[in-house]
Amino acid sequence: MTQSGNILTSKDGNVAVVELSRLKKRNALSQGLIDEMIKVLSQLDQDPAVRAVVLTGSQQGPFCAGADLAELATISTTEAFQRGWLKDLNDALEGFRKPIIAAVRGFAVRQHTSTYQD
Repeated sequence: MTQSGNILTSKDGNVAVVELSRLKKRNALSQGLIDEMIKVLSQLDQDPAVRAVVLTGSQQGPFCAGADLAELATISTTEAFQRGWLKDLNDALEGFRKPIIAAVRGFAVRQHTSTYQD
């Protein structure tokens, strides 16, 4: 098992397990955690031995509590937009060339966005 800040990574054969481990903040997505996830995903995408990834929260906490609201409260909406907050992670997940399975324990809430078109 490898620890990169708030992420634990292990391999079981051709499957990599990426475990969010920011327990004090219930795995809330901070800029630091997002950056770590992007780095780990990039490494796993380039690893020919990895055929799939399981993304999960630690055994002691939730999968992910969502955005780190305390961190977001310190920046403006404009600054969050300019930083590409969450966009870079979304791009990394969408561009990942291998299957990603989310192993979620407990509640899961999906944000739905839609665009109204005439």
